[in-house]
Amino acid sequence: MIQELIQRPFFQIEMQLLLCLGAMLTFTLMLLVLSYISKRRRSQHKMQKLVSIDDTEQIQEIA
Repeated sequence: MIQELIQRPFFQIEMQLLLCLGAMLTFTLMLLVLSYISKRRRSQHKMQKLVSIDDTEQIQEIA
């Protein structure tokens, strides 16, 4: 039965479609993960800048 399925032309097209869909899904997942990581890095960087600005203001107040 499996050999009959493989010999059908539709089966091969379905396999190619499944492979294509899988590749597209993995690509989109990679993009989502990369964008999430870059957003987190940017927000952490902003927080560090805010902390450094607060530190300089406190130093000026002490002086």
